Amino acid sequence: MSPEEEVGVVPTSSMTFIETSHGRLRRAQRGIGKKDLKAAKKYGKKRNGYPRPNGDPVAIYEYKDIFYIMNEWTGEEVTCYSKPLELDYVPISSELQRRHDEAKRKMTSTVR
Repeated sequence: MSPEEEVGVVPTSSMTFIETSHGRLRRAQRGIGKKDLKAAKKYGKKRNGYPRPNGDPVAIYEYKDIFYIMNEWTGEEVTCYSKPLELDYVPISSELQRRHDEAKRKMTSTVR
């Protein structure tokens, strides 16, 4: 039986956490929903992270490739991210490499 199927457990949707503007921004950028964070906290593996600049302890929860970082003392969301995709190396032809390099050169010369 998976953790989600356990009987008598508080529903993930009824769990709460303290949102921060930084946390909301990161969730929006990374396509991670509140329910994902709640599930990470409820079912995930917990480990200690580096303390905040003010010394507050940090907890990192990992569940289904989602990492949720929170301030242990205040309960505030710090940030979140998903496990990076593992990409295979794909060789390209010298012509494609030349075109890529040219496009990069054009982009960097117009940015300045």
